[in-house]
Amino acid sequence: MFKLIIALLLSVAFGLAMPTMAQPARRRAAQDALTAELETLYNQGYFKGFGVAIVSQKGVLYQRGFGFADAKAQQAYGVHTV
Repeated sequence: MFKLIIALLLSVAFGLAMPTMAQPARRRAAQDALTAELETLYNQGYFKGFGVAIVSQKGVLYQRGFGFADAKAQQAYGVHTV
């Protein structure tokens, strides 16, 4: 599972960084696929919450939080959670 996630992260990073005519649709599809895999990982229950960010020299390509930063207070894990 870990290798699959790493492969997906790398493919998303390279796919998002490559300029093409269909860039917006390809980017959205890659982000959706990554989000689905990360939600699957979160739903396995190993983590209360986590954040993922993929950046390039041009800026942020993907960022999203999953689960809770504080489960007792039901505070969501967001892109600005430290």
